[in-house]
Amino acid sequence: MRKKVWLMGIIACLCVGLTACGNPLKKLPEATGENIYDAEEDTTGNDFTDDLLEDLMDEAGIPGDVTSFVINDRDDNEESKERTELKVEVTTETDTLKYVYYYVVDCKYSDGKWVMKDFSMDEDEESLITPLAEVTQDQVKDFLVNRVSYYDYTPDDWFDNTYAEFSEDSIVEIKINSQKVDPGVIGAATDPVDNLKITVVWTNGFCNYTGDFDLVCIYNLNNGSAEWNYKSMEHSSDYTQEMTAETEAALSDEQMTADLAGYPLITDSYNFSTGLVLTEDTMESITFEDIVWSDTSCTRKAEIVLADQSIFKVHVIANFTYSYNGSEWNLNSVKYSPGYYDGMNDCWASDNNLVGNYSGIVRNYDGTQYATVYYSILTVNADGSLSGVLKWVPNGKDPASVDAIEFVGSYNEKSMFVDVTFDQLRIQYGTSSWDYTYISRGYLRYNVETNTLVCDNYNCRYILEKEGAAEASEEVTPEEDAEETSEEDAEE
Repeated sequence: MRKKVWLMGIIACLCVGLTACGNPLKKLPEATGENIYDAEEDTTGNDFTDDLLEDLMDEAGIPGDVTSFVINDRDDNEESKERTELKVEVTTETDTLKYVYYYVVDCKYSDGKWVMKDFSMDEDEESLITPLAEVTQDQVKDFLVNRVSYYDYTPDDWFDNTYAEFSEDSIVEIKINSQKVDPGVIGAATDPVDNLKITVVWTNGFCNYTGDFDLVCIYNLNNGSAEWNYKSMEHSSDYTQEMTAETEAALSDEQMTADLAGYPLITDSYNFSTGLVLTEDTMESITFEDIVWSDTSCTRKAEIVLADQSIFKVHVIANFTYSYNGSEWNLNSVKYSPGYYDGMNDCWASDNNLVGNYSGIVRNYDGTQYATVYYSILTVNADGSLSGVLKWVPNGKDPASVDAIEFVGSYNEKSMFVDVTFDQLRIQYGTSSWDYTYISRGYLRYNVETNTLVCDNYNCRYILEKEGAAEASEEVTPEEDAEETSEEDAEE
């Protein structure tokens, strides 16, 4: 009985052995999609796949050292059990690059062992090449300094020179917020690309700037450099600017106001013939707008309300230009651009105090005096209309003997002109019988510097100074002024 049992066991073992020997597919590893390569032992644990891997490395010319071998799929011939098709993934590394190759391998069982019959690249998978190291902060700085140098935030704007200057000294900080490496595709001969999102802080000495950028770097496989290279950069947001403490103090409202002490408004306006010197006494108030930057200079607008303007309350939009010489800021100029059309004026009046008595010496075109004129503006209306009376007193005449003439007119707060019309006057401005003319209009401009109304008509030039407030019903009483004028003429 024991002998019978022992014989049956031997027969069973022989049957199992014969079954295994009769199915060569059992000698192949399963398609698990997992790495079966042991880099330390330098084996896949299977004689055939070890040979297969060695043949692929040699015949396909795969560079580097193997780090992984994966069988992703097996297509066995179940009828003959001596043919199969394997889809394999081979990963290797050099000192700088990682390669992932996908192959389709045709295998055949022959002479008691599996051998590779043929192989080809797997068309369903992309074989990839990836640098082992991503772009570093030091490399980013090198690209900014040597490849970018100047970054134009407005490349399509001819009038806006908004750019960042990158140099060894100007870059304060570089932060890599994220980066994503897209491998190169071996079959398509494309290079790996590193897509970085970075924040850069740079300075020009007086301001610190912070900008966010999308930086693209490319690993050029064909130039033999075996390193990352700059490809392109675009800003992902506008930069922010922060003045240094020294600049903030130099360009503060208080310091700019102090810089104006004794500084003239440089003008070319018909109103401002010579310019007004700005002091604490000549400025009632000053309101600054934001600074506009341009390289190592900046401009700033300010609305100045001039003080002690008894005829018009004058506002001036002045443009201040400062420049940085490497250590400090200097005020270069204070200018304004006058205009006499709506929306263009940089000088205007917010209200007026035109009502009152005025007098002035009338001079010929050669400067000789031949009369004295007296204005009394009696009414000024919100619509810009006004009315009053005037006297035209030739030299040597008693003002009391000259009749007052009524006039009507208008004023313009934007241009600060006063225009009056009246009955026609015949005026004698010389000794010859031909030295006369007729006038029926007074066109007066306001001179901000002298706080006077000026008439520049040919042979009819005079400057009206305001003598004091007048009631609306008050008549012109210029006798005392005429006496003072006569005495002055006698002294001359």
